[in-house]
Amino acid sequence: QCEVVIQFGPGVFYLPPGEPLELEPEDSYTVWRGTPTSEGETVISGGLLLNDTCWERIGDKVLSCSIPPGRLAGKPRVARWGLETCIPARSPNWKRSEPYTGGWLFVDSVVTLGKEHTVFSVKREGLPAFAASDSWGGGSMYVYPKDSWQSYQAKVSRATIPSSDGLVWLNMTCPYPGACSDEAEDEVSTNSRFFIFDTMEALSTGEWFWNE
Repeated sequence: QCEVVIQFGPGVFYLPPGEPLELEPEDSYTVWRGTPTSEGETVISGGLLLNDTCWERIGDKVLSCSIPPGRLAGKPRVARWGLETCIPARSPNWKRSEPYTGGWLFVDSVVTLGKEHTVFSVKREGLPAFAASDSWGGGSMYVYPKDSWQSYQAKVSRATIPSSDGLVWLNMTCPYPGACSDEAEDEVSTNSRFFIFDTMEALSTGEWFWNE
């Protein structure tokens, strides 16, 4: 095999819509290089360029861009601001220094374990304020069930059980029928860890949210 070197000058190169860059096994010897100059770095992107004119401010800290339906079809669900990759909005925020314990919520106890829903409590201390509010419209959660090799995403909202004794009750919609039963290996139980995402209220500095 011969080594193939492809040189790009400085700048951002956007791939044509619907034509992603596909690398096959025979491309193993292909080297992609940006030409180092004082003009800046080289970026190859398959995303959608959002011009400055698209953005408008919402309050003091949030920028919003309205995108027509269909323009994001086939695009990767990754947002970059300049050369920085943004983290999808989540709460609590991820802590690089504490990947296993920081940035997580933990299930306190489970009151209902059904085939379609699981209702569980979380200690109010550490729970984001929006998730403890009766007006919260809900979002999604990424959960690592305790003693399981599996993890999954599911819809989550406030349960109708009134909060008491420093606890808040949440209702998780099972990702598929039977996933929440006590016979499943990935059932949610005490000390299962999770974080909340897919909700505007979780947005913080350096994060992004896509309101589908």
